Amino acid sequence: MHSGNIDFTTALSLLLSRSDFRRRLKETPGALLDEWNMNAEDRTSLLSIDLDHLEQQANGLISKRFHEVRPLLPMTLKELPMHGRKYFFKFADSFWPEGHHRHVLDALAFARFLERQKGDTCSNHFEKAWLTFLIGNRRWITHALADFPWKNRLYYAWVIMYRNHKNIPRYGAFTMPRWNKKTAHNHKTHH
Repeated sequence: MHSGNIDFTTALSLLLSRSDFRRRLKETPGALLDEWNMNAEDRTSLLSIDLDHLEQQANGLISKRFHEVRPLLPMTLKELPMHGRKYFFKFADSFWPEGHHRHVLDALAFARFLERQKGDTCSNHFEKAWLTFLIGNRRWITHALADFPWKNRLYYAWVIMYRNHKNIPRYGAFTMPRWNKKTAHNHKTHH
């Protein structure tokens, strides 16, 4: 919980990143601003904000974050209803990334969020492993995966992730086709 001497800029940042604070500002503004111990000038400025406009701005920021995450989790999002947008909006309220790797951190946190949900939501294991490698500092790592994406299909793969001599992350994979029931049946009947 944030408390203490919160200024207008910090308060605005908190409101844009957290729906619970926006809800509290709408329902019990005095209690929230007392908790934040805002000075009179900042308090007046914050109370003059159009709350509908603030909600639109917050949704716009989440949409921008989703746009940045999409290329980092293409296989994961492909399998979700509405390509994951609804899930991302639910997730975005609980996590706000910062720093140089914020898009990668956002994508990785979203993948982990999906794994905690009930139902058929899960992340692509290769994408999650790759994002973890990107934000880490290991020189190399290997993974045995059942969902390595290549040419719009998923493969079993032994994946090696490494950093080259310029410290640029790369990966290579030894792949083997995945057999589904239909393919396995055709394979048996034709041999």
